[in-house]
Amino acid sequence: MQINMLRKALWVFLKPLIHLITNLLNPEVGEEWLTELKKFLRKEECWVGKVAGSTAQILKFTGNFNPAFVGKDWKVLTDTDNGNSVDLLRVVFATCLKESETSTSGEERLIRLKAVRRVSLGGQAFKVCWENRTSLPESWKRNDNGDTRYIFFDGLVLLGPHRSRYTLCLFWDGGRWDWIYRWLGNDRFANRPSAVLAN
Repeated sequence: MQINMLRKALWVFLKPLIHLITNLLNPEVGEEWLTELKKFLRKEECWVGKVAGSTAQILKFTGNFNPAFVGKDWKVLTDTDNGNSVDLLRVVFATCLKESETSTSGEERLIRLKAVRRVSLGGQAFKVCWENRTSLPESWKRNDNGDTRYIFFDGLVLLGPHRSRYTLCLFWDGGRWDWIYRWLGNDRFANRPSAVLAN
């Protein structure tokens, strides 16, 4: 009788631990689980809006991205968005940095995202996120170190007026959301991830 009680007590402890370790080792969701675990260890809110049974935070696309948003003589080269909405709870951030790296170029990031078959958010997703920026999750504002997070929408590649390639990003600064475009030759550090859909 006492052995069965001990087994039950051990299982109550071990089951969540096994679940945690399994997800941390999973290459598809491990980064997200590690981020939330670090928040938990710092006694911050974690898994906000991501708990089982929560409703998705879906933003409906409102039309194609118009490059005139950036300025005159801008053109769309590629745009990966092909649906009609984005579920913010399915968005994760990918840096594609190797263990010994602190940065890559934007061009190298595009190559690596394609190699690992990550679906980058594009123009329609950028547009709807910008239009609904007050609804963006708190976790999008800062990375684990508390640094401002610059979120790149690498599914949209723009050609600037001087024939260089750029992508757009959102960032939190001075108590509000803002956006910028960045040349794909610029460095991308850990606090400058790409918004991609979780597999």
